[in-house]
Formats: sequence, C-alpha cells, structure tokens
Amino acid sequence: MLPAGRKPVALVPLGGKYSHMSAIVDAEDAALVLRYRWCRSTSPGSLTNYAKTGSSGGCLYLHRLVMDAQPGTEINHIDGNGLNNTKANLEFVTRSQNMRRSYTQKAYDRWKKEEAARTGLQTEAHRSNDDAR
Repeated sequence: MLPAGRKPVALVPLGGKYSHMSAIVDAEDAALVLRYRWCRSTSPGSLTNYAKTGSSGGCLYLHRLVMDAQPGTEINHIDGNGLNNTKANLEFVTRSQNMRRSYTQKAYDRWKKEEAARTGLQTEAHRSNDDAR
C-alpha cells in the first residue's frame, strides 16, 4: 500500500551503456511512454540526466511527452532530477523562471543524498557525476 497522497510509479528503462539507469513516470503514463526506446541525455556542462528518444521527426524528451508540451513551452523538474518525470515533479514555467530554477549544485547534492538514503546505494550515475567534479 502506498503512503497517502503517493501515486504508483513505473520505471522506464534506458538503453545503451546506461541500461542500468531508469527514469520514472506515473504508472498511468507507462503505456504511453513504453512504446518508445529511451536513452540518457545530458547537456554539455550539466550533470543533470534526461531521458530522450529519437525518431525520424527529431528527438523527444520524456518530460515533454508526459506533459503533452507544445513547442516553445518550458518544463521545470521541481526536484532537479531530470529522470523523475512524474507529473507531481513537473511544472510549466516561463523561460526566465526555468533559467532561475535550473540545475544548481546544491539541488543536485540534496537529491543525491536523499536518493542514497532512500535506496541505500550510490548509483553508477552518481559515481560518474562525482568523478566529473
């Protein structure tokens, strides 16, 4: 049984050399997102991981699919974890809001500590990010 207010989630496997990583979505979105093959994506200079898929029409980020985002809209990951694509963690923002709320080292460190406490493990992604510093 889930704690009050918590929705069931689904893991979305990432392919390639990051097959040990997964993104998460609300269980209600699993059928939609599992039609695609997802991979890890990181912007140059960023330690934040995102899930994206490529197609003949270009690439699609998981958070944009989950939120049914129109071109030109911005989405913020509230907890700073680009692989947490639950609707409770995503919000539409303006470009300037998104820039103000963008990744900070403090947010990453807080998330990393919470994730390690929750799972009892340090993931490969965390070790790689620590090595990059």
